[in-house]
Amino acid sequence: MDNYFMITNKKIGLFVLIMFIVGSIDSLRNMPSNAMFGAPLIFFFVAAAITFLIPIALISAELTSYHPDKNGIYQWIKEAFGDNVAFMGIWLQWINTATWYPSILSYIAGGIAYLIDPSLTTSKIFAVIVILTVFWSLTLLSVKNFSLSAGFAAFCTVAGFVLPFCVMAALAIIWQVEHHPVQIHLNLHTLVPQFSNINDWISLTTIITAFLGMELATVNVQNMKRPERNYPIGVISASAIILVTMIMGSLAIAFVIPQKQIGLTTGIFQTFAYYLDAFHLKNWIYILSALVVLASIGEMINWIISPARGLQQAAQTGTLPKKLAENNKHGMPANVLILQAILVSVVCLAFTLFKTMNDIYWLLTDLSTELYVLMYILMFLAALSLHYKHRHIKKPFTIPGGAVTKWILCLFGLLSSLITLIVGFIPPSELNFGSDLHYALIFAGGMIVLCVPGFIFMRRNVNR
Repeated sequence: MDNYFMITNKKIGLFVLIMFIVGSIDSLRNMPSNAMFGAPLIFFFVAAAITFLIPIALISAELTSYHPDKNGIYQWIKEAFGDNVAFMGIWLQWINTATWYPSILSYIAGGIAYLIDPSLTTSKIFAVIVILTVFWSLTLLSVKNFSLSAGFAAFCTVAGFVLPFCVMAALAIIWQVEHHPVQIHLNLHTLVPQFSNINDWISLTTIITAFLGMELATVNVQNMKRPERNYPIGVISASAIILVTMIMGSLAIAFVIPQKQIGLTTGIFQTFAYYLDAFHLKNWIYILSALVVLASIGEMINWIISPARGLQQAAQTGTLPKKLAENNKHGMPANVLILQAILVSVVCLAFTLFKTMNDIYWLLTDLSTELYVLMYILMFLAALSLHYKHRHIKKPFTIPGGAVTKWILCLFGLLSSLITLIVGFIPPSELNFGSDLHYALIFAGGMIVLCVPGFIFMRRNVNR
């Protein structure tokens, strides 16, 4: 993995670490899909944080501290299980990201449509044009001048998340204080999920999606002041901030937008439009929508580079064609980035096969999540293996509680990953995929198509 979260050789403090973790996870983009499930989302957010978010953060922090100069999924799994399994891990991370790009790009397209003409939010042709234009532009920017793109990404994240979230949260609080009508009600009966209702379980998939990527923020463990104390505090504090902002943002949407009318790619913009119109601030929608689009573009830049670096590591071992191991004169993995852009362009053709943007967004996000949790399963298994291989190595960070705590965290992570895998084959009732069997077949086909190339390359490496 490319350590784009690494800042300097100076020791960093607790506050900076918390901001890194929050910045790598928190996003307005995930809130509409969470809002679709109403009040029970609070229960599932807390449960997912305990069984998924915190285990990933602590486990990946200790993995990072084994060899500070050799970080990332590929290196961890390679040390535990060898090159071939490590390649499959990095393939899952890369192909999941390539699948995820069109979903976040469709969200960007929805925001741009709101700025131009809200009727364009349902146009698949408009979405494809925006997706291809934005992604190829960002790819070429990254290929030619990463220092420029990294600075732009930082600006986008700060300007595009903090201000819009604060405005939306403030409007939702005022809405509640002034006793305006709401679409959902919070009480003991509604907060506790009905475990017999499959829709409540499906909400777990969307929440797990919101927590993906925590391991990317752990590369600074070796540069921390007092990591054995500050990292656990930082993880808990950042998780609390992420929980509060995700829950507040999701509820702000659910309060005013009817469940069946929430657009997965346009829900944030719908919510701003509703609140601002009610409070006679309608012109603010253009500024806030532009900021949200900026935040998503900044997020895209980070994710374009990092998985490409991981795949390049695999190519350098000979698992992939040598061309993919090369850097250009700017030190960037240009061939991998171009291949990535071509793949995303092909995936965009799928947009013409579905009835609505909601259907497309859900399927791609669901596929991406399932591929990512498969990678996490390998990561948790690698953590258990490396614990016994390196039990005598002195590390800057060790999970408090020793082997018992590590086993509990890994079992929590494995269990939540397996549940997410199973539930991922079932579509929410709010979307129109026909029968559950039809969706399961499409979904299984997508998983097979995306995983098979990884197995082919792995097999090729075994037979060399």
